[in-house]
Formats: sequence, C-alpha cells, structure tokens
Amino acid sequence: METTQLITIATIAFLGAFGHCIGMCGGIVIAYSSTKIDTKDTRFKKYISHIIYSLGRVTTYTIIGAVFGAIGRVIAFTPSTKGVLFLFTGILM
Repeated sequence: METTQLITIATIAFLGAFGHCIGMCGGIVIAYSSTKIDTKDTRFKKYISHIIYSLGRVTTYTIIGAVFGAIGRVIAFTPSTKGVLFLFTGILM
C-alpha cells in the first residue's frame, strides 16, 4: 500500500471518529454529567466519574472488536457476500 493511501485512510478514520465522538459520546457525557454528577462534588470525584465512564467505553469497544475479530478469523466470506455486507452496513449507517 502506498503512503498516500495510508494517509488518506488515516485521515478519513480520524474525521469519522471525531464526528462520532462529538455527536454521540459528547451528548452522552453531557447528559451523564448533568444528571449523575452533583455540582457540589469535589473535582477529584468528577474526574473519577469521567475516567470510569471512559474506561467502560473503551473496554466495551475493545471487547466488541475482539469478538468480531475472532468471528472474522473463523468465518471466510466470498467477495459477493462481502459486497452485500458492506452495502447493508452502509445503509444502516
């Protein structure tokens, strides 16, 4: 793979992830912060709450990725099946 392709892939992945974080994770954190974290709490408790949330999020994504990675190693898809799955995933997104 050429360097320009890798840079393009990395840029698209970063921009997609950035938009996802602002759109979904940002809203969840704001909702969580406004209802679960009291304004009278110490800064330490607020930091711990956010760290626990982030660790849970990252751990969940890691486990889901590992499960689907393991499934992908076991199941071999034909090119036509991959095309149908990509199309289906694109429609869902």
